[in-house]
Amino acid sequence: MSQALLVVMLLSLSVAFSSTSAAILELTESNFKRTLATPRLSFVSFHVDWCPHSQSLKPIIDRAAKELETEYPDPSLLTFARVDGDAEPELAKRHGVMKYPTMKIFRYGASVRLEYRGQRSVDAIKEFVRAQLSDSLTRLAAPVSDSQVPVEPRQKAMIGRFRSNDSAGLDTFLRVAELLRDEECVFLAIVGEKDEPESVVYQRGTDMATQISLDYIEEIALKRLAFQKCMPIVRELTFENAEAITEEGLPLFVLFYRDDGSTVVDKYKSAVENELKKIYRQDQFFVRSWRLVRSSNSSNGKIVGRPATDCHRQLPAHLCVSARC
Repeated sequence: MSQALLVVMLLSLSVAFSSTSAAILELTESNFKRTLATPRLSFVSFHVDWCPHSQSLKPIIDRAAKELETEYPDPSLLTFARVDGDAEPELAKRHGVMKYPTMKIFRYGASVRLEYRGQRSVDAIKEFVRAQLSDSLTRLAAPVSDSQVPVEPRQKAMIGRFRSNDSAGLDTFLRVAELLRDEECVFLAIVGEKDEPESVVYQRGTDMATQISLDYIEEIALKRLAFQKCMPIVRELTFENAEAITEEGLPLFVLFYRDDGSTVVDKYKSAVENELKKIYRQDQFFVRSWRLVRSSNSSNGKIVGRPATDCHRQLPAHLCVSARC
């Protein structure tokens, strides 16, 4: 009798565990690209069983995935997956995973710079995913003249004109907007153009002289233009991105400055861009080793070069909020 009861209890636990984990896909070298190629957003947890932080995070992600599955039942919209770093070491290495757990974001199969570094709770993960699935572009109904496009004076914008919401060009534009939604450009889609051919224009603020046009919308050309113009060569170092930047392991060339309206930042950016043009080809998408840091230091414009090392050895503990192995 007791043996039968034990079997029933074990079966119940097995069913409960399976139902909790049903929304999580296990990724391996053989199915990684195929599984992530379609979804607009993939939340991928890299973990190892020997790490207690990985173990404590597993049920949290399982529950968040299960609850979000009811909100976003379409698998082409959202996928939750995990990778065992011990079983797939090359896969983890290829995606720059150095600590566990690491939660990476993929859009249409492409890894983006953003990682999830927020609170390890079901509600926080759900809130993050909902924000990432919000619209990455603004749609406007034609006709809209160049002077009527809602762009702020210093804002970088990618402006597309399309015949309809079913346009293949608009689909390509949306995919690129998703990849760059966390970068510097806004993406505006003007839909309903009947008399003009479809096109995409990059523009800086309201200055028409800064326009760069693509008359033929092809994904590689659009990505090249958008990556060059929307991904900053020089990034601001903040409390939010400090851990991510130091973990990249790249040398840091840092400008410490006071936010007093001086032109030192513009001069620094210009000098960096000019030097990189001498080194890298023009079609290089981006370089990530230059940083800006606001400082109350009296010596405005101080530049410091140093290697990036472990976050916990460079920054206060409260900046390294994600406990990892």
